[in-house]
Amino acid sequence: MGIPDQCCSLFTGPVLAADASGVWFVNGGAYDQPRLTHIPAGEGKERQYPLDLTPTGVAVGGGAVWMVGYRGRDHQVLRVDPATDRLTARTIFPAGARVDSIAFAYGAVWVTSSSTATVYRLDARTGRRTWSAAVGVGRASRPEIVPYRHDIEFRLTENGGTDVSINSINPSSTVLGNYGAADWGEYAGDRAYWVYDWPTGTLDWEDGENMPIHTIQVTQKQPVSGGPCLTSITDGSRSLWLTAAAGAPFGGVCVR
Repeated sequence: MGIPDQCCSLFTGPVLAADASGVWFVNGGAYDQPRLTHIPAGEGKERQYPLDLTPTGVAVGGGAVWMVGYRGRDHQVLRVDPATDRLTARTIFPAGARVDSIAFAYGAVWVTSSSTATVYRLDARTGRRTWSAAVGVGRASRPEIVPYRHDIEFRLTENGGTDVSINSINPSSTVLGNYGAADWGEYAGDRAYWVYDWPTGTLDWEDGENMPIHTIQVTQKQPVSGGPCLTSITDGSRSLWLTAAAGAPFGGVCVR
């Protein structure tokens, strides 16, 4: 099964990330002010930070919040200290890099260009690029973290759909695998495996491989009938967080 070009959430960065303090998410575009928002896990006031770029992904780790986005022809990664609200690093990529997705894992920042299937590793203290490689041809999905293997996985449009696995200890070695279902947004938590399904607006979870699947209906109206589209998922602060966007206007297909 190939990757559908319209299922854009596979190719852009997750728009939210969570840590012990709560959830962070980014939004903004042609019609609203780009911003980073923090919603605390318990009692507390929502905080918003204006951004000088249009964000396409966010990650949290290493004592910082990381965002990837673009401003004009430049594509950038920002590092923000959540304790002081200060911008502490800005990494500028050339226009041709077109980075649009980001993750934090194994003590480093991993940035992906979906259009060039190129992965960059950044130093978590300085934001400096320390390694990069093209992992295939065609388009690549956002990074998926697999903690128990110490891997970062990507899905490519190459050969009709291919999985690529990069080991964080030896990232120069890539492993090809079989391609999974394209229509699902996935997340593996510490104790369970969670997926959201955009055609039905449901959240499914299982406690382990080959265990019974439990389903939660998240949206009252299914996206295929014009209901909201589930677009991103993460866990943190002992909670699971989901984002939902406006309904699917193009024949029932969720796009962003």
